[in-house]
This record gives sequence, C-alpha cells and structure tokens, in this order.
Amino acid sequence: MKRLILHLGHAKTATTYLQSVLHLNEEAFLKRGFWIPSNFEVFGSYNFQHLAATGQIFSGNLQSVFEAALNHDGEQVGRMMDYALQTKEENVVLSSELLFYYNWVVQEIVQRANDQNFRVDIVVYLARQDRAVIAGYQQSIRNHGAQGSVVQFLEEQRAQALFEYAAVIGSYGIASPNRVIVRTFEPQFLQDGNICADFLNLLQCPMDPAALRYPLDDLNTRLPLEWCETLRACNAAGDAARVEWLRAANQPLDPSGRERLEAYYFHQDVRDYVLTHYMAGNRDLIANHLQDRPAAERQYWTHLDPARTGVQLDPRSLADCLAYLDKMPAARAGLTEPLRLVHSVL
Repeated sequence: MKRLILHLGHAKTATTYLQSVLHLNEEAFLKRGFWIPSNFEVFGSYNFQHLAATGQIFSGNLQSVFEAALNHDGEQVGRMMDYALQTKEENVVLSSELLFYYNWVVQEIVQRANDQNFRVDIVVYLARQDRAVIAGYQQSIRNHGAQGSVVQFLEEQRAQALFEYAAVIGSYGIASPNRVIVRTFEPQFLQDGNICADFLNLLQCPMDPAALRYPLDDLNTRLPLEWCETLRACNAAGDAARVEWLRAANQPLDPSGRERLEAYYFHQDVRDYVLTHYMAGNRDLIANHLQDRPAAERQYWTHLDPARTGVQLDPRSLADCLAYLDKMPAARAGLTEPLRLVHSVL
C-alpha cells in the first residue's frame, strides 16, 4: 500500500519554510521515492516549485485543492487529487496549513487517497496554546484586520474551535490504516532542534538535512511589536490605505520578536482564558496522540508559562514605523483618517 503524507501545519509552525524546502528539493526527494506534486497550472493554479524558487510565499501544494473544495467543486478536487496520486512512487507529500480546521476537506482527501490504495499519515506540528494564541493574534492583525484585545480575538474564533487541537483532530475521524502524527513545535522536542530534520525523520527519508537547499531569505516573518501595534491602530481607525502599506512593507527584522510579542500581549486574562478553554483538551491530546513521546514532552503540555508584564513599545521603532507611513505617496494614499488618529490609539 502506498503512503500519502498529509502535512496540515499548524499555522505559525514554520509551515511556509518547510513547504519551500520541500519544493526546492523536489528532485532529491524523487530520487528517494518521494513525489512532491508542484505544477497545478493546468488547473488554473500555481507551479509551487517556481514560487519556492523565486522566494514567494504560498500555503502549500494543497492550496489549490483547498480552494476548489471551498467552492464545492468536487470535480476539480477529484482531478487535482488524481494528478497528485497517480505516480509510481511509494510516497506522496501534500501540504497546507489551510486545511487544519476544515475537517470535511481533510475527510474527503483521506477518502480519495484510500480509494486509490494509499494509506494516509497526517502530520501536524502544534505550538502550545500560550504561544500559539499570540502568534495567531498577531497574524490576524496582519491579515484579517483584528483590532481588539487578545481575548476578544479568541472569543470571535470560538465557533472555529481555534487552538482546540484534540477536538479538531478528533473531528477528522481517522481510522486504521490511516493515522495522525503529532509533534510539538518547540526546538527541544524536534529532531536535532530543527523542523526539516524532524520532518525527514517522520518521512523515514534517508536524506542529510545539511545537503538540502534552503530559502535564501526569511519567510513570513513576524511583525516587530511596534509595527504590529501600529497596524492594529490603523485597523481600528479604518485606515485601509495605511493598512495595505504596512502589510506590504519590508519591516525591520526583530531577533527577539516572538519573545517581545508574547511578553507584551500574554497578560493574566489571556492566561486565564487558555487555562479555561484549552488545558482539558490537552489531556486528550496527550492520551490520544503523544503517548509515544518522551515524558518531558507530555508534561510540557500540562502547564503554562506565567503571564508577562513590563514590556513597553520602543519609541524609536515606533517612530520609524510612523515615519514610514508619513512617506506614503499621496497618489496611492486615498487616506480615510489623519495619522493623528493612529497616534491617539497608540
């Protein structure tokens, strides 16, 4: 029986980086019996190897299948899955974090694979909720116009079961010979502290991570705290022009970006929310998907870091961001609110 490796993220667990590495090394994987379908152009979509080679951001080679499924175009889903699975290779790798919360799409993909004599290994990397919540909140500010508090963001996503990992994975209804493989997205629990090495180990692919081609630039990086807060203020002010400018900006990299974002946003009310809504589900996650993992990793999922305080916005970084917005070409601006409103929100 052939094997489909179905990598479903989770979002903000280096999925874009891993997907780019896979496509940059397609030929090397193929020599070892792993096919990574790339060219979906005949279906009106993308050549994902080309996107990876040119440093563009995408959501995995299942992006096209996901979009067709959301359009309820079953025929298109079938055609694309046939293309992905019709190979002499023993292993096929498909990936997209977009699918994680869409159990009915996952179920359809698994069923189509089983019908073509593939067993499915679903691979998910999960960040513990105290970290995942802040990363998801920052991403929502950037991509979806979030403007309220972290708790408001989480409440707005309750219907989607956001970060309720065990419940979401359980809703896939996976049965033998298919299986779900869960890994903790923390360097201490990854093979050699590296997601690429860890994924190769899961694939049982005899490749040296050091021999792989890697992206030249950082991909899908986090916004520095001050730029994130400025974008949130623009969202609140309804300033669509400046929002688009900030989204497209080449923001300065902040090596301590994750730590500062977590320290600024992970207040006691957020910690209380995580304890109330997620920790019971983590016990199910441990029992159902982490029993074969080291005791230290299982224990990691039973406690939270303390709430954090004391981080302030850096006036220099904030001034750099506001100065960038002040330079917006008037012809492109079409400003809806003066910049003083952004200052007042901040």
